[in-house]
Amino acid sequence: EETSQLFFADDTYLGELPTELERHQVSLDQMSDHVKNAVIATEDEHFFEHEGIVPKAILRATFQEVANSSVQTGGSTLTQQLIKQQVLSSEVSFDRKATEILLAMRLEHFLEKEEILEAYLNVVPFGRNASGRQVAGVQAAS
Repeated sequence: EETSQLFFADDTYLGELPTELERHQVSLDQMSDHVKNAVIATEDEHFFEHEGIVPKAILRATFQEVANSSVQTGGSTLTQQLIKQQVLSSEVSFDRKATEILLAMRLEHFLEKEEILEAYLNVVPFGRNASGRQVAGVQAAS
């Protein structure tokens, strides 16, 4: 069980809030190749080719947003999604997106692709609070 620490805006500590989320780190070699390949195929097909971002995908998603297109495709790579999950807020703004892009490119210089994929698979929820070790259910189905 994880807990979140709560603070006022002036950094005054309020206390802790328990969550039902339970995470257990799993190394990449313990995860099914089917799960890894499925996540890459559906979330970031160019994962092993880019350096944190895919400019064409960002431009496409931006155009779809501006044009209010009925078809919306994501422009975020696995690295960007990891940054969004672990570092940034869920705020929707140009500044947050720009920060996400810069941090994703920076992270790619410090970690190997396998380390990024492992971190992603351990923190991104797969539904019903499943991540990390709980991905075993997904693996059993693959």
